[in-house]
This record gives sequence, C-alpha cells and structure tokens, in this order.
Amino acid sequence: MRQAQDIINFRTRGQGHHDITPEVKAWVISQGMKTGIVTVFVQHVLASLSIRQHSDRDDLHTFFQRLEGAEADVVPRPTHLYATQVSIPVRDSTLALGARQGLYLLEQRDSATTRQLVLHLIGE
Repeated sequence: MRQAQDIINFRTRGQGHHDITPEVKAWVISQGMKTGIVTVFVQHVLASLSIRQHSDRDDLHTFFQRLEGAEADVVPRPTHLYATQVSIPVRDSTLALGARQGLYLLEQRDSATTRQLVLHLIGE
C-alpha cells in the first residue's frame, strides 16, 4: 500500500461551478497507482466540492442565486449544501466516475481567485 499527497492550486473565474475533474484526474494518473481512493479537500470556507452531472452545473448555479435572494436567515448559503471534502475510487489508474459525472468546485466569490485543493491518494 502506498500514499501520495499534494496541494494543487485552481484558479476560478469567479462565482459558479468550475470543473476540476481534469486537474484531479491528471494528478491521480501521475501517481502511477492502479487502484485506491483519492480524497480531495478544499481549504476554503467560501468554496465547496460536489460530484455532479456535467450538463446541469449552470442551471443549479442559477437556482442557488435565486435562493440567495430570499431572506438569509432562512435559506442556507450554497456552500453549506456541499462538502469541503469528497472521496473518489481509483480504478485502472484513473477516477472511477460515471460517464456523465465530474468533480466541481463551487466558488462563492464574485471575482476570480485561486483555491487550494489538498489531494491524498491511498492505493497500489
């Protein structure tokens, strides 16, 4: 059993869902492990992670923007509906996501910013 850990920086374009699947997938492949599990952790309170279908990310972001227009004490912020950490199985040296699934970073800030993601892979 081996372990690998790293921090990657991801530059967002501002508020919205950002597909981070290619960056995480490339890192996993570079580790050379055939099987295992990768944990992705975002080190920020105004950003969160989700595994979701590729095609619906813009519609969901619009939905959350509408919720934000409601009274703040009643409606949770979108980041509270997501995780700061996700774990994904690794199979054949790549992420074992479904055909339409991707890993997304939900950014709450309006302006572009850089987010740090801690990646930890355990496998062989």
